[in-house]
Amino acid sequence: MSQKHQVHKRIVPLFMVEVFEAYQYKRMSLQDTMKELQLSRSNFFKYFSKFKKDPKTFSIDPPKRKGCRSFSAQTDEKIATILRDEKELVSDPSVRVGKINFAALSEELGRKENLEISSETIRRKAILWKLHHPRARGAKIYREVETSKIGRLFQHDTCIHQWSPFMDYFYLILTVDDHSRRIVFAKFFEEETSMNHILSVRDTALTFGLPLAYYTDRHSIFTYNAMNGPIRRNYQTIVEDPEVQWKRVMNILGVQGICANSPQAKGKVESKFKYLQGRMVRRCAKEQVTTLEHAQRILDEEVRYYNEYKKHEITGQTPMERFLLAEKEGRSVLRKIPEGKDLKDLFCLEYLKKLDKYGRTTVKGIPIELKSSPSSEVVIHYIKENGEVELRILSGPNVLKSIKV
Repeated sequence: MSQKHQVHKRIVPLFMVEVFEAYQYKRMSLQDTMKELQLSRSNFFKYFSKFKKDPKTFSIDPPKRKGCRSFSAQTDEKIATILRDEKELVSDPSVRVGKINFAALSEELGRKENLEISSETIRRKAILWKLHHPRARGAKIYREVETSKIGRLFQHDTCIHQWSPFMDYFYLILTVDDHSRRIVFAKFFEEETSMNHILSVRDTALTFGLPLAYYTDRHSIFTYNAMNGPIRRNYQTIVEDPEVQWKRVMNILGVQGICANSPQAKGKVESKFKYLQGRMVRRCAKEQVTTLEHAQRILDEEVRYYNEYKKHEITGQTPMERFLLAEKEGRSVLRKIPEGKDLKDLFCLEYLKKLDKYGRTTVKGIPIELKSSPSSEVVIHYIKENGEVELRILSGPNVLKSIKV
């Protein structure tokens, strides 16, 4: 069945009306009618339904296309300028921007120039002005919403990247609510440590509350990997193991720790890394970012825009709208931090140490000396934040000593 040309270009309307009348009064079978008009079954019934509604006004002419939106010369120049700047960034090998991000350019024009221009319009102009050579687009893969309440699952992960061409690589720790897609925590760190991940849980819990579960990868910070690497290592599963520190905090807080078996399983948080990389790197390059504080300010702006203004393709809502709607409808299982314990003793690294006969021990190379202790075994809580270290020595529920390094 040949369908190379559009229907209105290869079939005379009066002929189609005649064939439809023959089929309507059962003078022709469905198969003969479809063969006569060279139409697929779905197309046949689409036009036949239109014919039955009003045979007198039936037409197969295509709907008139709306005229293309025209821009002033000044607007075109602004679009061309931002495209040329983006082209320079993409061509610069020292800047880790793989391709032109038209969505980011659309947002930038709205933010800086107060111009509402779609990303597709900018893309077409880039093609017209020979600033972009498109490739064939692959099919998008969509995932259905897995959770029905906010706080049932937080997806949590880290990404190391050269976020600014004027700085070395550093880490982004990110937490996303699975139901609403809202980014609930986003912060840059110079290093990835158990302490930084634990502090991210603390900050998220103080702002939003505790979820029922955290969904992470199988990094040794989150789970015990006996076969991690070419040589098997027989770790002792004691409180000094980094994997125990994360799980210890999760157990105290009553939060289930779940480890994914593949990056695709954490699709919601992985997609946010891709989104932020496409915007952060280009902004850090343009603003010549050289400090972590400057990068964090830009990150806060991008996260706020994503949460409050970016409508999701599947849900049709912004993450903030979806989050607030779930709260309004009582679909939230977020909980408060358990009371009755100092936050420093909850969100910390915990070490069980035995004092020598002189009341001395060390933690991470830091010497500790106690003149008197009710027991030779003490628990030491290690807290490191913003470059400052605090050690809290406990015997049972009592704090014997606090040291700031």
